[in-house]
Amino acid sequence: MAVLVGCVAIAALGGGCGGSSSGDSPAGSESELTRAEWAHRADAICSVDHEENAKRESEFEALLRQGLTSPRRRDEAADLIRAAVPGVERETKAIAALFPPSAEATTTGTVVAELEATAKVDQRLAEALERGGAAELETIFKQAARNAAALEALAQELDLQVCGRPEEAE
Repeated sequence: MAVLVGCVAIAALGGGCGGSSSGDSPAGSESELTRAEWAHRADAICSVDHEENAKRESEFEALLRQGLTSPRRRDEAADLIRAAVPGVERETKAIAALFPPSAEATTTGTVVAELEATAKVDQRLAEALERGGAAELETIFKQAARNAAALEALAQELDLQVCGRPEEAE
């Protein structure tokens, strides 16, 4: 369970795009982008605050090494995960504002849907860590792992280098 918690919670911290955006759509996004332009702009959105995410991930890994056995440590872990949610929400909004090529609209829409799901699962994960219910945590960890895997597969399909990729892949 501890390994599952660690892998999935780290994916929750860095498994979105990995950064945030001001929420404004990039200049020139009013017309349909090519696949390469869409991927480049999405990756730019995702790379904004990787340093902060890496710091959170490092802090979370330290908590895991100590063990999430006390309410205080679980609360700290929940706070780290919860702190990542606004960035995922901003990324989602900014990426949704991009105009993908028509042929990629369904796939890029799925990216947005997976990011929305990631933010919700992250919130549920933080709440479950605070409550400490093992069965609930395991269910949410599995959902988070599925979201992270789906985002990584979509990233590969869309030639994204940053969005949806684990931090160490960058």
